[in-house]
Amino acid sequence: MSASQIVLDPSISPLIELGYEVAITKGHLMVLNVPYVDSNKLVRRGTLVCNLGTTICPMGPPPHHQAWFVGDVPCYASGMPMEGLISQRGPIHLWEGMVASVYFSNKPIGVSQFATYAQKMQHYIGLIEAQAGVIEHGVSAKTRKNYSYSKEAEVFKYEDMASVRAAIIAVTDKLRTEKIGLIGLGGTGSYILDLVSKTPVGEIHMYDGDQFETHNAFRAPGAASAEDLARKLSKVEYFAERYAPMRNGIVSHNCRITADNLQLLSELDFVFVAVDSGPSRRLICEYLQAVGIPFIDVGMDLQMNQESIGLHGMFRVTLSTPEQHKHFFESVPTFNDEGDDLYRSNIQVADMNMCNAAHAVICWKQYRSFYLEHRRSHHRVFTVFDQKLHLRVVASKEIE
Repeated sequence: MSASQIVLDPSISPLIELGYEVAITKGHLMVLNVPYVDSNKLVRRGTLVCNLGTTICPMGPPPHHQAWFVGDVPCYASGMPMEGLISQRGPIHLWEGMVASVYFSNKPIGVSQFATYAQKMQHYIGLIEAQAGVIEHGVSAKTRKNYSYSKEAEVFKYEDMASVRAAIIAVTDKLRTEKIGLIGLGGTGSYILDLVSKTPVGEIHMYDGDQFETHNAFRAPGAASAEDLARKLSKVEYFAERYAPMRNGIVSHNCRITADNLQLLSELDFVFVAVDSGPSRRLICEYLQAVGIPFIDVGMDLQMNQESIGLHGMFRVTLSTPEQHKHFFESVPTFNDEGDDLYRSNIQVADMNMCNAAHAVICWKQYRSFYLEHRRSHHRVFTVFDQKLHLRVVASKEIE
């Protein structure tokens, strides 16, 4: 649903009809130029913001009664803060360039839920504006300006309301401009794709020259049909079709990365390497280090215990960055194929693949400061037998 359609929804349109200056952006409703009193008893103008519960019209009532205010802390005409409205003080980073001073939580006596977004916004505007009117008679938020809406380059084909509801857009935006490469769409690589596709990265470039076959269906996200398998699609074609309904920016490269086409990786911001060939890993990772592209390499090794008739093994996540990379070839096998023949026989261990992918994506998000970390781990190994995660933090003397 476009922002221009949302503002015409019956839950919001009365604000425009009354002359308020309305804007829609990033899943949020804003009323601009709201007059308020600051601590110096001066009348100023700020922005009232609330997140939308959905972008599907008709929108219905708002899911809660809270809202943010961008400007100084609104005060009574006396210059004292309007504490009765304030639930939390800022700064509260909503998204880049939009920092709220306070979070409001208030509703009229006897009202359990606002019926419309217009009613909710008018409630807060009326309280704030009334104090400004004591100092400057007739001041009003009804500027009679046309409504506006932002039309950003859309990654998702519908709004990411989860980030909106959780108020973490400022955090999520750290991933927005990324151009990600994913080399290998096997068991772990396909789960990395699934997780990264649900972030607002601008482009996801997939590199794999194999066909999507029956064994792939048992170690990839979702459920492929027999008809899908009968079409004999390449892996990149299959996954591009799977994720196209959700997002834009998926770019398919139906090829393996070799010495002849390494330059395909040169414009990427970050790369996930999910190949099971040691020599291919060395070729790719040496190139990425040479051109200064950060990357994460993943690997797995499983073995059969004939006495217990069960499996044991490990998975690995290794981060290399332009600042810290000398540890990489000391930690990762790149001359011989990693692991034994059991894993490379396309064994069905989607749970291990999924865990390996999840740790890789968490590591990437920590590198981009989406998740905070006490100390950066550059090499992570999980052993399934003792259920331990072993972390290696590169010391400064190893970085030089």
